[in-house]
Amino acid sequence: MEDVKQTVTEQTVEQVKQEPAEEVKTLTQKELNALIAAAKKDGAEKLWKKAGYESEEAFESFINAARQEAEAKKTELQREKERADAAEKARAELAARAERAEAKAEALALGVGSDKVDDLVTLAMLEQGDTIKAKVEAALEKRPWFKDIVSPSISGKIKNQTPNMTTEQQRLDAELDKVFGKRIGT
Repeated sequence: MEDVKQTVTEQTVEQVKQEPAEEVKTLTQKELNALIAAAKKDGAEKLWKKAGYESEEAFESFINAARQEAEAKKTELQREKERADAAEKARAELAARAERAEAKAEALALGVGSDKVDDLVTLAMLEQGDTIKAKVEAALEKRPWFKDIVSPSISGKIKNQTPNMTTEQQRLDAELDKVFGKRIGT
């Protein structure tokens, strides 16, 4: 085994000695840059000729046009997506507003005071139910204090009276009475 290794090594050394030594050439940076530029130019020329173009300018023009077209398509797709998103958002907002308006009408019809209707509607939207009316009824059933106490007024019309006015409401009511005089029927 040792003999085989030594024989292979000797043969390799013999081959190296017999081959002519390669000539080592030293280049300046300027010469190296020129060599690289020439290689790039040859490669580019092969590329645009292989692609079927007569000149480098025609090839670059095609590439630039393709890039602009791709950018225009991308931008148009983005604009279309933004328009679709905006339309969906507007539709969702309108649906929510319509649902809320329907809930307010239901709450008012069930006797909820106009000063409490927004709060009840907010709570009703959290309730389980198949219809808006069912949600409002469920919220009102759990919170009966939202219904106003209704009593006929002197003029025969029905007016909402809230027996538990807050201190702030009472203060404002008193100030209004001072400015405009005492209200009839109170």
